[in-house]
Amino acid sequence: MGTVFYILFHGYRHCEIINLLTAMVQWLKFKYVKLSRYFPVLLPGILFAQFIFSGGNTGVRVEKAVPKIGRSLKILLPRASIWYKNSDSVKYYASSIITGGGIYFTSWFYAGFVVPYHMDELRKKTGNIISRGLGDIFINIKLIKKLDTSFYLGFMPFMTFPLGDLRVENPDSATPGENFKGGLFRDFTSNSYDYGLFIILSKKWRKAELHLNMGGWNGYQYPFAGAEPNLYIGSFALFYKAGVLNPFVEFFYSKFTTDTFGRAPVFITLGSMMKIGRFPSITFSMDIPLFHRGTVNVVRPDNSNKYYGFISPFPNFTPSYSVNISLDVSEIVMKESALSRVKILTIDAQTGSPIDKVSCKLDDHYRQTERGIADFGLLEPGVYELKIQKDGYCPVKKFIKVGRNKDIRIEVKLKRNFFTLLLKVRDQERNPVQAKVFFPGLHGKSFETNEAGMLTLNLNRDSSYSAYIWAPDFKGDNIFIKGDHTHDTLAVEVLLNRKEETEFFFPVIYFDFNSYKVKREYLPLLDQVGKYLLTHPDLIIEIDGHASPEGPDEYNYILSKKRAEAVKEYLIERYGIKRERIIIKGFGKDVPAVPNISPEKRAINRRAEFRVIGRSEK
Repeated sequence: MGTVFYILFHGYRHCEIINLLTAMVQWLKFKYVKLSRYFPVLLPGILFAQFIFSGGNTGVRVEKAVPKIGRSLKILLPRASIWYKNSDSVKYYASSIITGGGIYFTSWFYAGFVVPYHMDELRKKTGNIISRGLGDIFINIKLIKKLDTSFYLGFMPFMTFPLGDLRVENPDSATPGENFKGGLFRDFTSNSYDYGLFIILSKKWRKAELHLNMGGWNGYQYPFAGAEPNLYIGSFALFYKAGVLNPFVEFFYSKFTTDTFGRAPVFITLGSMMKIGRFPSITFSMDIPLFHRGTVNVVRPDNSNKYYGFISPFPNFTPSYSVNISLDVSEIVMKESALSRVKILTIDAQTGSPIDKVSCKLDDHYRQTERGIADFGLLEPGVYELKIQKDGYCPVKKFIKVGRNKDIRIEVKLKRNFFTLLLKVRDQERNPVQAKVFFPGLHGKSFETNEAGMLTLNLNRDSSYSAYIWAPDFKGDNIFIKGDHTHDTLAVEVLLNRKEETEFFFPVIYFDFNSYKVKREYLPLLDQVGKYLLTHPDLIIEIDGHASPEGPDEYNYILSKKRAEAVKEYLIERYGIKRERIIIKGFGKDVPAVPNISPEKRAINRRAEFRVIGRSEK
């Protein structure tokens, strides 16, 4: 920013406006975006458009570079600005009533005008002196360029037409009760065509906007002073969108290029904009000058100059404060655009924070979010398929309808693709139990609870899980955790029963896809079964094998029986259990433990289960 003001202050000091603008364009081209193709379009307007800032005469405030949707109309209904100052001998009043309007011909091109009417009043003991009259008409155009999803650059060349009254006599010669033409404290006209240029940078957030203006003016209304009252200016405004009341603060700085005209206005503005309907809004604000201007002597022209009479330079009047109130009617749609602007907002469902670098796709249009926003720009009306993907989050797929001439903001809350399982293992007296936990859906991984009987795991949100929990001297237990829930943290408490000498809880043995090999992690469980059968030689058990539905039915029957047989052979070979004590059966896919609707649930159905079917007479 220091670079910009250096260019403005020193390039403009010598009125080298073309070199100034070229330098600014080169700086912006290097810093932000290639603007060279826009410069030839702006150059004729810069050379021809003229404006002089004159104490708020035109009603120009901090400008915005924010595009609108379609072709719309903006109307500035009478805006009243009232300045006041009180001294020991006199009271000064100055006010302006400003009207105007403009049209957004496209989302990126605006043209407007402002017509001011001014009233000055001086109250002193000898009588009141009043001056009323039309000021110079101000016109402008605005070109807007988007730099990224929430950052915009604008160019606003402008000019004034000298239609106001020119002051031709000294205010001290005014007669009380008569209308003094041309303004008492400020000139209602410059009597010349004056021009200038704003460069505008606008930044938008969800509820706030920041606007920065940089520019300068050439004015020719005071040649008698031997210098031109040229200005350079910098200003910014910060708006907060709170709802009905929207507060803002503005800072305005200006400076003459020579010391002939003294100090130029510097003030801060506090105010609020209130929406009173779909289109109208009322703005209240107060200007607070940051210093008082010094007195500038009246200059008498010589006979060779085409301007006659006494001309007071830039107003000596510096108010103590000013109050502004305006009624605006804006964004009245004149012609609906066939296109709509679409933005996707991605938010973490748990924290409410925006998520960056989220892949968003609307049909063939691809964007990645920046600060949680994916701006798809202007799209044709229709129905679009929205796909959103981000590592660590569940993918989103939905259809959205895009109408005509809309500003569409779609907020999508992304769920993390895992949830945290808090498993608590207790006995019937609620004492913690150190236990082992087997998850067949996690490739048969086993875990252990800590001394407090706690186990914490991050699991896939969309999956269902079955787990077998056992501990020495306790009956084992199976639990089932259903997927597709909305919890970020799921607490599960398991109460284990202490087993009697004659009691035993048979585990479930799970297998990999298309395999009947017993996995190593299940061998400790089978060792428990083998030891139990050795201590209970009269038990006769049945091992039932099961399969998931992939493949032919006949093949699955054979595979399920081989799984039961593999478990049986391990018990016979390792512990010498007699074959006639173990019966095996294969059920194929016919007896699922859970519905076969996902890969995780099908993994739960690839299993072998134990049943006690009798006791041997021997």
